[in-house]
Amino acid sequence: MKSPSRIIACRNHPRTLTRVVYRILPYWGLLVGVGVVLLMFGQGFHWDSLMILPLAFAVFALTRPLLFKRAVKAAYRKTRSLHGPLSMAVGEQGMSFEGPDFSSQLKWPFFLKFAEDDKNFVIYQTNQLFFCIPKRQLSQQEISNIREALTQHIPKIK
Repeated sequence: MKSPSRIIACRNHPRTLTRVVYRILPYWGLLVGVGVVLLMFGQGFHWDSLMILPLAFAVFALTRPLLFKRAVKAAYRKTRSLHGPLSMAVGEQGMSFEGPDFSSQLKWPFFLKFAEDDKNFVIYQTNQLFFCIPKRQLSQQEISNIREALTQHIPKIK
């Protein structure tokens, strides 16, 4: 199967704790920031050096999602092996991947589990390390073949 699409991390599959932290942290930052501003300007301007710590937390929490996206994009730009067309083959022994400057063969016992949604197959090597196979460039026959091979050789996440 040849696909010009990249194998990229799927945004819906990181650990639950990571998702919760990155979704809730900006709201906590906003809440703390608004609280400090209300304390500062509630009864005229009042500054206390103890307000630096909550303000620093508010700035950190509000900018964390933006900094994370920037770091992910920078890591992708530095990883030249993911640039260009990638191909994948599924067989009885495992899966093989080939790019412009690499090739690898991974046997089925190497994979821990897999998940599937409408847009991707997500194959886990460990609980923290996974990769996605986007379905957007695959035919229905290829999707069916991959699904059959994965269900035959790897446990599915429920």
